[in-house]
Amino acid sequence: MYAITSTSYRAIARHEDLLPGEVAAETIPLALIDAMTAMEVRRQRDTFLTACDWTVGADSPLNDEQIAAWRAYRKALRDVPAQPGFPHAVEWPTPPSTR
Repeated sequence: MYAITSTSYRAIARHEDLLPGEVAAETIPLALIDAMTAMEVRRQRDTFLTACDWTVGADSPLNDEQIAAWRAYRKALRDVPAQPGFPHAVEWPTPPSTR
């Protein structure tokens, strides 16, 4: 048995183990699994964005062509949730070279 919220779940032994805001379920709802997967993919996407923040800053050592390529990559990352297979089939964009 599971204690379910809109964003998570946990195993419980009995109904009395429920906390406020939780409901009991015998199986984890597919919608919750989808929501949790989407949150994880967005977290991963945000990590990729943070890792390349330096490429588009005012003090970036890159030339204009390289900066444009990184901006396109960052836009593709922000567009990941709009992909048809999201969140289960994500096509991650390839980061441009910094050479």
